[in-house]
Order: sequence, then structure tokens, then C-alpha cells
Amino acid sequence: VVECLDQDTGERIEEKYVIAIRAAMDTIIVLFIICSNALIVLAIARHRRHGKKLEHSALSSASVRFALNLAVSDLLVGVSTTYYLSSKYLCSLVIALSHLKYLCLFMFVMIVCAHAASAYTIVAIAIDRYIAVVHALRYRELMSTRTSRVMVAVVWIFSICISTPIMYWNKWSSSKTCDEGLVVPLQYLPIVSILSHIIIMGIVGGFHRRIHHEALASDERKRSRASRATALTFQESKMGHKFRSKSAKVLLLVTGCYIICWTPITVIFFIRGYAVANPLIDVLYNYFFTFLNINYVFNPIVYSWMNPTIRTAIVELFYVFTCKKKALRDIANQSAFPSVSTVYSVT
Repeated sequence: VVECLDQDTGERIEEKYVIAIRAAMDTIIVLFIICSNALIVLAIARHRRHGKKLEHSALSSASVRFALNLAVSDLLVGVSTTYYLSSKYLCSLVIALSHLKYLCLFMFVMIVCAHAASAYTIVAIAIDRYIAVVHALRYRELMSTRTSRVMVAVVWIFSICISTPIMYWNKWSSSKTCDEGLVVPLQYLPIVSILSHIIIMGIVGGFHRRIHHEALASDERKRSRASRATALTFQESKMGHKFRSKSAKVLLLVTGCYIICWTPITVIFFIRGYAVANPLIDVLYNYFFTFLNINYVFNPIVYSWMNPTIRTAIVELFYVFTCKKKALRDIANQSAFPSVSTVYSVT
């Protein structure tokens, strides 16, 4: 399906203005992904560079490390998506990439690697939270700095191993355009996406469900101990309900967002790989890809902003930036409007 904005052809299924609207939506989403995750990376880097001690030491050290890795991988998602979508909307770039084999293949490798790293980092975060809740007394022992670093390394090694087969298992030809349907083997994306979808959803959903059950059990134990000693106060009951509600919301948000955003495009991968080619399926793929990227809009909110340490670092970064901006403005004003003594000085 030809959907370029820089050339007019007679092969369009969608009107050009519809494609332009979708391109504008993609641009807004990608800009938010890049800017929000770059902000998180800068905030954490500044927090560490200034030698500030992270709250709750070992717990925050591991959680911040995973959140930082998620921000880096999501930032790579934004950059690789920009590269990929540029080839979708600009025919001139598609034509150029058709004669540049490794730049064409690297585009697909980068976007698969970025999506995989982001997804498997979420698995690491789920494991970290599971240990923190279910094995709280052994958390420092089980989730040490070395362990968290090894987990981050495994995430990237596994992501690279999943994505690099495209470099030597492909259908690239200088006579074909640089499109995933023509270059990437049809069986590759269905296999990788479906297996990853099942594994990630099983692990993340299972761990968060276990965390939710542990939260309910812990709250029930507290209520039971309190009822033996004295009747629960209204405030204690309200706090318990709030704790259970928050746990349920996190479970629903994490699993629900992933399922809703990833399932449609996973189905499209399967149809494109094993069913008859259809231009309408290609159009649906483009819309579902846009919808998929919404998942990466929620990641900074769920996994970084809801972390008190990272939220504090982001607020501090904003404060420093606004203070510096105000100081520069004051200096500029002083330079533009010299004092009376300076104006009337005798040379």
C-alpha cells in the first residue's frame, strides 16, 4: 500500500488528508515518547551525578535502575519509530533505503530490539516488585545491585538475540522497496510477537496477580490482628480499602494496557504471515501500529512518575531549569537596562 505524503500516486486506498492526520497523530505520540523518556533519563542522571542518596537505599536502587533502563529502551522506541515511520510517509526515503541494504535492515533490527527491551524490562520490574512484596525480608539479599545489573544485561542480550536474525534472515533485494512485508520473512514477526506476547503477558500478569493476592492477604492479616485486640477504626478500614484498591488498579493498568495495545497488532502479524495478502490488512496494520505506540505513552507515568524517588528527581530538574531560566532572564534584563549610575557616569 502506497501511503507517501511527498508523492502522488494512483495506488492509494486512503485519501491523502487521512494519511496526513494519521502522520500528525504519530508525530505527537512519538514526540511525547521521546521527550518524556529523555526527561526521565536526564532527571535520574542529574540525581546521581550530584551524589544524592536515593531513598530506601537497596529498594530504590533496584527500582530506579529498572525504571532508568525502561526509559532508555522507550527512548530508543521513539527514535526507531521515527526512523520507521519516516520510511512509511516519505517515498523518497523508501527509494533511498531500497539501495542501502544494511540501513534498511538496521531499521527493522532497531525497532524490534527497542520494543523487546522495553517489554522485557517490564518483566524485570514485575520480578523486582514481586520480590519486594512477597519476600520483603530477603529483598536486599535477593535483589542486590549486582543482581539488578545482571537482569538489565540479560534484557539487552535477549533483545539483541531476538532482533539480529533479520540481518542474515531476510528477503532484501534492490528491486524491492524497504517495507517489512517485502524484506522481513513473513513467519518471523508472527513467531517473535506471539511467543513474546505469551511469555511476557504470562510472567507480568502472573507476578502482578501474585502481588495483588499478597497485598490482600497482608491486609487481611492486619485486620485479623486488629479485630482480636480492638475494633477497627473507620480510618484504619479506609486505609485498608485504599491499599487494596491501589493494588487492584496497578494490576489492571499494567496487564490491561499491555493486552489492549499489543493484541490487535499481534493478530495482524499472524494474519499477514499466514493468510492471503490484502491491502486492507496493511491499512489496519498502520492504524494498529499507531495504537500500539500509546502503550509507550503510559510507561513513563506508570513506571517512573509513580515512583516517589524518580518523581522527586523530575520535580527537582524542573525547579533547577526554571530557576536558571529566571536567573538568565534577570541577567538579560540587567544588560538591556543599565543602572542610572552607569548611564550618567562621567568618562
